[in-house]
Amino acid sequence: MKLWLTALAVPFVGLAPTDACAQAPQAVTAPPPQRYAPPPGQVAPISPPPPPAETRGAQPPTVRAGRRTHGGFFFQLASGLGLDRVTLELQGRSIEGQARSGAVDLAFGGTVARGLVVAGVTGFRASTMDLDRDGQRFSSNVLVTSSLMGVMLAWYPDPAGGFFAQVGGGYAAVSLDSSTLTVAQTPGRAYDDYPGDTTRLDGVGGFVGLGHGLYFSDEWSFGLTLRVDAATVSSHGAITVSATTLSPSLRTTLTFH
Repeated sequence: MKLWLTALAVPFVGLAPTDACAQAPQAVTAPPPQRYAPPPGQVAPISPPPPPAETRGAQPPTVRAGRRTHGGFFFQLASGLGLDRVTLELQGRSIEGQARSGAVDLAFGGTVARGLVVAGVTGFRASTMDLDRDGQRFSSNVLVTSSLMGVMLAWYPDPAGGFFAQVGGGYAAVSLDSSTLTVAQTPGRAYDDYPGDTTRLDGVGGFVGLGHGLYFSDEWSFGLTLRVDAATVSSHGAITVSATTLSPSLRTTLTFH
C-alpha cells in the first residue's frame, strides 16, 4: 500500500504552479518625471520655464497712473471776456466807470492731496472806459489795466471728473492812463490836468471761480470757468487816489493735469 501511494506522488513532484494561481501581483510605478532639456550650449534651469502667456490667459492692460485723472503737475492757461467796474476816490469825490475787458491768466503748481491743487498764478486784464462823476462825463477813453500775482487753490471733488472750484489772491496793481484825466485840485478852482500820464495803484486782490473741463487726451482738458475778480488799491502821491475794482468774466481754460 505504501509503495502504491509513493508511486502516485512521484509524477507530481517538481511541477511548477500555474501563472494564474501562483504569481503575486506587482505594484505599478509611475514613469519618472520628464526633465526640461535646455537648448545646446545652455545650462538647464532649476525649474522649467513658465508656460506661454496663451496658456495662462490674456493679461489685463496696465493703466498708467494719472491717466484722465486729476493729479501730479498742474498747468492752466485761461483767457476770456468780462466786465470791469472801477470806482475811484479822488479828493473825497467818487468817480466811476465800467467797460468790457479782456483777461488772460497762467497758473503752475501741483497736487498736494486728493483733488487739491496749489499753484502760483499771474493774470492780466485790460479795458478802455469812460469815467463819470455825479452823472456827468469826467473823462473818456481811459485805459485801465489790472494785474495779479499770487497763489491759487483748485479743488476737484472727483479727481476723475471735470468739475472744479478755485480761489486765489495776492498782490494786485491797477494802472490808469490819465493823460486825459482831469480833477479839481482844490475846491473853487478850474479843472487842471492831472499830473503824469499814468497812475499806478497797488494793493491786494483775489478771485473765486467755478468751472468744468473735459479731457481730450490723457492729461489735457478744455473747459469753461465763471470767475469773479476784485481788488482794493491806492496811490499816495501829490494827490491821493484809491480804487476798487470788480470784474466778473467767462473764461476758457486749457489745463494739463
